Amino acid sequence: MRWKLRIPLILLTMGLMSKLYQLFISNGSFFNSLLYIFLTGGVIFILERTGINNQKVHFSFGVQIIIAGILVDYFS
Repeated sequence: MRWKLRIPLILLTMGLMSKLYQLFISNGSFFNSLLYIFLTGGVIFILERTGINNQKVHFSFGVQIIIAGILVDYFS
C-alpha cells in the first residue's frame, strides 16, 4: 500500500519544531508562540512548494516517520 508523505511529514515537522521550541525558545511569551507557529508553517509551506509532500512511499515508512516525530518530541 502506498501513501503520500503529506501527513507523516507534517507530524514529523510538528514533533521536531516542538522539541526545538522546548529546548531553545520556551519562555512563554506571545512573540515566541508566534515564532513557533510561523516557523512550523514555513517548513510545511516549503515542503508543499518543493513537492516533497507528493512523493508516495510505502505505508510502513510513513508510520516510521510519524513515530520518529513522536519519539523526538517526547524522549530526547
